[in-house]
Amino acid sequence: KNIGIETTTPVTRLQVGNLTASQIPSSVFDPSAALIVNQTPTSTLVLNDPQPTLYLARAGTHNQAYGALAEFAMSRYSNAGVNANSRLDIKLSSDEPEDQTNVMTLLSNGNVGINNEYPSEKLHVTGNTKITGNLLVNPLTMPGDTGYVADRRFIKFTHFQSENGSTNTEPIVNITSGSGYNGPLFSIGQNTG
Repeated sequence: KNIGIETTTPVTRLQVGNLTASQIPSSVFDPSAALIVNQTPTSTLVLNDPQPTLYLARAGTHNQAYGALAEFAMSRYSNAGVNANSRLDIKLSSDEPEDQTNVMTLLSNGNVGINNEYPSEKLHVTGNTKITGNLLVNPLTMPGDTGYVADRRFIKFTHFQSENGSTNTEPIVNITSGSGYNGPLFSIGQNTG
């Protein structure tokens, strides 16, 4: 039996909030899942206005630490007819529970923003990025390319400035082909300390 809160016709095992078939057809939901509906409707007039839909919390310790809080907020990011153009923002509390930071934005076109609320690429990161391991770029367009195209090219971060600030004059980034050629195709940047 389905349970409904603020609805008399739940379409899933647990449904909180009312949702009519004209808003989203019930056939899109897995009947064994939970459905939580924010009653503030999207529109063609207001875009990028994330409304909280789900909170996850963990209790804190009295007089020692605030509890942890995550907020999942939804909105519409683009006005293209009746298309949903769904946007999901994930916010986490860092200091006080009311002080939430948007850490990730996901758009239905596949764009993901980390520390960026308006991602314009499949991955749009604002701030420093650390990659442990290899970064595979396929295909890679390179300045001065003369028509040679390797199936795969790897960006290998080979040299870094040490934490104590010592000088390293080797290339910071070497780009090599994945086709058996072992030398760098070209290098980016010099670390001059």
